[in-house]
Amino acid sequence: MEAPKLSVFTSTLFLSTIFVVSYAAKSGGACAFVYAVRALPRARWLDKDLLRQHVTVFIVNTYLLLPSVTRLQFAALDCVTIAGGSFLREDTSVDCTSAGYRTFTVANGLFLATNLTIPLLWLVFLWRRKNRLNPPAFASDPSEGRRVRRNDPGLAPFRFLFNVYTPRAYW
Repeated sequence: MEAPKLSVFTSTLFLSTIFVVSYAAKSGGACAFVYAVRALPRARWLDKDLLRQHVTVFIVNTYLLLPSVTRLQFAALDCVTIAGGSFLREDTSVDCTSAGYRTFTVANGLFLATNLTIPLLWLVFLWRRKNRLNPPAFASDPSEGRRVRRNDPGLAPFRFLFNVYTPRAYW
C-alpha cells in the first residue's frame, strides 16, 4: 500500500506551525524558568546567565532553521500559468484561484510575517547595543575594540551575528 502524499498546504502549514509553536513554547518555558529562579535567594547571577543562554539558543536556532522554513513558505506562494490556468509551481494539482488556496495564502502570510520579524529582532538586539559593539574610545584601534567586545559578557549571546566584522562595521 502506497503512503498518502502530503499536499503542499499540509506540509507548509505543519512545518510553519511547528516552527512558531516550538519557539513560543521555548520562550515561554525559558521565561517561566527565569522567573522561578529569580524567586530563589542569592540567584541573581544565575538569572542573567540563564537569560544569556536562552537568548543564544534562540538566535542560533532561528539562524539555522528560519531560512529553510521561510523558503518553503515562499515556494507555496509561487504560482505559474499553465494552459490558461494558474497553478502552484511546487504542486501543479493545486489551483491558485481556488477558495482553499486563498484561505491558505492568508494563513501562510501570517506565518511569513511572524518569521520575518525575527531578523528585525536581531537588528533591535544589535542596535540597542551599538555603543558596546563599536566602542567610541577605540575608534582608532579596531583590535582593541574587538578585545573589549570579546570580553563583554552582555554581548555573548549575539556574538555570532557580529564577530567577523570590525567594530565600526558590525551591521
